[in-house]
Amino acid sequence: MGYKVRAAAALERYCGPAHGTWMRGSVVTMSGSHYIAARVIFKIVYGEEPHEVDHRDLNPANDRLDNLRAADHYDNMQNRKMYKGNACGFKGVTKTPNGRYAACIMANYSKKYLGTFDTPEEAHAAYRSAALELHGEFSRGS
Repeated sequence: MGYKVRAAAALERYCGPAHGTWMRGSVVTMSGSHYIAARVIFKIVYGEEPHEVDHRDLNPANDRLDNLRAADHYDNMQNRKMYKGNACGFKGVTKTPNGRYAACIMANYSKKYLGTFDTPEEAHAAYRSAALELHGEFSRGS
């Protein structure tokens, strides 16, 4: 029996069948209340209820246990994709008026300037290094 079938069966035992979605993730109902399936799975397996449950692959519909991890809001916000409007093609990199590339990162709710570089790749390398140092496993460099 595959993982998804086993997970669905375990959720169904505790909550009944999953139904509907919330921000593309599964929703289950227990005692007339609606809960996000990832939080229910985490509580069943680990016996704790973290502040937030983060999906490592950014897919809220992927509730596999190896894709879920406990997080606080700050950590969860680090695990984000690059903004769609990013003109440079690299997260944390902007083009300066003089044609060079600046790298910045958010650290403790404030922007940290990492330097100015000749190429966007160099600026992105500085961003990735800082992201790993500041945010560890929650850093997403691209």
